[in-house]
Amino acid sequence: MSADRLHELRRQRALVQQHLEWLDQEIRQAHADSAIPLGVPIPAPNSPPPAATLTKLPEYEPNPQGAGLEAKRGCLLMTVIAFTLFVATLVGIYFWKYRDRPVLFSTLPSVVESTDGAR
Repeated sequence: MSADRLHELRRQRALVQQHLEWLDQEIRQAHADSAIPLGVPIPAPNSPPPAATLTKLPEYEPNPQGAGLEAKRGCLLMTVIAFTLFVATLVGIYFWKYRDRPVLFSTLPSVVESTDGAR
């Protein structure tokens, strides 16, 4: 261990020790101000019972297979919704911006004339 690291660890230890002494002083001062003597433990305020004593209900236990199926169903649903919104956006843009100049299914005059003359 390098000397710098050892020095830093000792400095931090001294700071922690100083902090603990300050905490002890504050605790003694708080107990001197209150009517409770130092040796008497303070009861915990209405703490819930430990988890080991609680009985687990089977209907509330996690179901890993069901959770996996729900996740797959949710992903599929989100994909379908996203695709539907994408198509609806494209259709909306087409009808909003390009309805007066159709891009799809338009007949070109030069193509029509060339096919008529070949017959």
